[in-house]
Amino acid sequence: MELDHHLPKAIFKPLSLYAWNLVPLCEACNGAKLAGDAGKFVHAYFDIVPDVQFLQVEVSIENGGLITKYSIKDSAELAPELLTKLKFQMEALSLNSRFQKDVNTNFVAHTTGLHMAAELGGGESVSYYLRKQAAVKTRAFYRNHWRLVLLKALANHDEFCNGGFKVVLPDEQAREVADNLATRDVSS
Repeated sequence: MELDHHLPKAIFKPLSLYAWNLVPLCEACNGAKLAGDAGKFVHAYFDIVPDVQFLQVEVSIENGGLITKYSIKDSAELAPELLTKLKFQMEALSLNSRFQKDVNTNFVAHTTGLHMAAELGGGESVSYYLRKQAAVKTRAFYRNHWRLVLLKALANHDEFCNGGFKVVLPDEQAREVADNLATRDVSS
C-alpha cells in the first residue's frame, strides 16, 4: 500500500503534502494512474460510495478455463459523476485483467470443496457451497469485492455448478475424500 497524490504533485504542488490529498492506493494502481487523470478517480475521503451493488461479472467456461469479465453496472443507483469515475477507474487501472489473474490464483482454494459438494449432492450442492462461501466473504469484505461478486455469479451459473467446474478445477482426490465422508460412521 502506498500514499497516492489524488491531485498530482507535479500539477498541484501546494497540495503535495496536504493530508486530504494523500490517499491509500496499491502500488500497481498508483503506478498506472497518470497525472492527467486528476479528479477522474474516486476519492477515498470525499466521494461517498453508497452501499449498492455496482460491480458485476459475466462468467464463461472456455478451453478449460474460467473466463470473467467484470464491469460497472449502468443501472446501479449511483450519482452519474460517481458512476463515471468508477467506470474510468475500472478501465484506467485495467482492473478487469487484474481480477482475472487473481481469479486463477485464488479460486483454486475451492477445488476440493466444489468436488465434494458435487459428489454429495450434485449441482444444487455446488450452488449451495458457493452461496455459503459468498456469505463468508460478505462478512470479510464488502458487497462489491471481486471475490464475492464472482462467488454469487458462479452460484447462479448452471453450467459451472452442474459439472463445468470439473473442467476448470480438476481434482481426483476430492472423489476419494467425498466417498470416505459419505461412508464414514459418525457415531463412533
